[in-house]
Amino acid sequence: MPPTLRRWDKSGKLKAIRVGNKKRVGERRYHREDIIKLITKGLGSG
Repeated sequence: MPPTLRRWDKSGKLKAIRVGNKKRVGERRYHREDIIKLITKGLGSG
């Protein structure tokens, strides 16, 4: 997963859906529409 998605998740710009075992890190998934909204709004920089 690109580090940018994690940064957006930590900053609250993008909400991750956690999948997998809670004891382990698990996997983050995102709604495609949410990512497209971020990119089109120009929030992807920085």
